[in-house]
Amino acid sequence: MCLKDETRGASPAGTDTPERTANVRGPVIVGLIVAAAAGALYITGRVAGQSLLMFLAKLALLIDVTAALLFWGVNRLFGAVRARALMTNLALVVGSLAVAAVMAELIVRFAFSGITTTADTSYFTRRWGSGHVRLNSLGFRDREFSMGKANGVYRIAVVGDSFAFGLGIEEKDRFGNILQWYLNNEKGSRFEVLNFGRAGFQPEDEIEAMKRFVFALKPDFILLQWFVNDVMGRTKSSPATTPIPLLPSSTVGPLLSQHSALYFLLNRQFAVFQEHFGITKADIEYYQERFGDPQSADSLEAMRIMKELIDECKSRNIAMGIVLFPYPDDNPRTNYPFNYLHDRMRDLCQRENIACLDLREAREPFRGTQALWVNRFDSHASALANRIAADALLERFSTTWLSGAAEKSAPVIEGSKPANSRPGG
Repeated sequence: MCLKDETRGASPAGTDTPERTANVRGPVIVGLIVAAAAGALYITGRVAGQSLLMFLAKLALLIDVTAALLFWGVNRLFGAVRARALMTNLALVVGSLAVAAVMAELIVRFAFSGITTTADTSYFTRRWGSGHVRLNSLGFRDREFSMGKANGVYRIAVVGDSFAFGLGIEEKDRFGNILQWYLNNEKGSRFEVLNFGRAGFQPEDEIEAMKRFVFALKPDFILLQWFVNDVMGRTKSSPATTPIPLLPSSTVGPLLSQHSALYFLLNRQFAVFQEHFGITKADIEYYQERFGDPQSADSLEAMRIMKELIDECKSRNIAMGIVLFPYPDDNPRTNYPFNYLHDRMRDLCQRENIACLDLREAREPFRGTQALWVNRFDSHASALANRIAADALLERFSTTWLSGAAEKSAPVIEGSKPANSRPGG
């Protein structure tokens, strides 16, 4: 009697057969196609200067290589048939998650379509900036203007940070633009209010901007916009107050933040969680630790820099005023936590004989609401807050400006430079 050979048709482990080769050929071709597509996408992103395309190309290549290695390992251990089944199931899972992520992204974008900015470099801020921000040839958010000053024009230069820049609002709604409209249309005078605000500016940056641009324009008055975090100077970022990002990667995290509304929302909630459980310090606590003592090294350095800024204007005999923007405080049941910083600035202005306007009183009726915020995610000054600031500034400085304009008899400057020339190099 003959026994049936149970091993007939079987191949030793690791031996290629026509069936094994056929099962492997398809995934290999797919892998090569994905790699070629990722390479083309990367080159396109590199040529176009689009970091998102380059990131997606790297991500696709990483997934492709990972899948190839996984397929190879399973194929060697269990055979091509099981490897194909595993990879098919894995692809279904990954594809389902990708579809869910895309749907969630679209839902978040639709639900928060009214958000303009978020006080950081998020998807919302990038989207708003691309459609609402124009920069002149000097790199500031303003119209083009002549370097030379026409006869009889009184020129006011607004210098400051994102509040002067007008983060999240239209140009026409900024306090500087409102001032120019009122002075020219209601008072019949000839004023130029030029904006030199830039998001992220600190006093050191403002000094550099004045030396490079503002002083060359021969302003009659410099209006400095101050905010609480100006005391930080260029050391404003601190591990104590900076939350850990959801994806702690210097490449992936920032890219997702700039291009994904969903990631911004998740990352924001993660930051709130960290502050709630004491992983990071709240601004109130951190400022108090560094600047609560007026004689601390940090406090003295902050005042030194502001004194240097004031001295730069004085040395050129340029009139100057400072407007203090309060920290956005939405808790009406407690005292404003940064009174001590405002008081120090007012004391400095008094010692230096500089006109100072503190907006705490003007904004007090709105404490406890977000009416003065750009939106729920951004506490920068809204259009309403800018109107309040403009009204207070006119009450405080209009007499000075109007009398200065009336007494002015500046001659026409011959051979003035074109608007796109950059003073100071």
